[in-house]
Amino acid sequence: MVEAGQSASTSSFLQAYSIIGIDDEQIKENLREVSGQPYVVENGYLFVFVIDYYVII
Repeated sequence: MVEAGQSASTSSFLQAYSIIGIDDEQIKENLREVSGQPYVVENGYLFVFVIDYYVII
């Protein structure tokens, strides 16, 4: 799934994002506390999509 996302085409021909896969329970718990979203810890593997401004600039 990550490979497909990383090789997908975009209108600007840039991959201006990073995909972070998280399976560490403590990190997911920290994200749940910060985000207030309980679903963050209710899965086996969490994907976080982040805009990468260094690619855009």
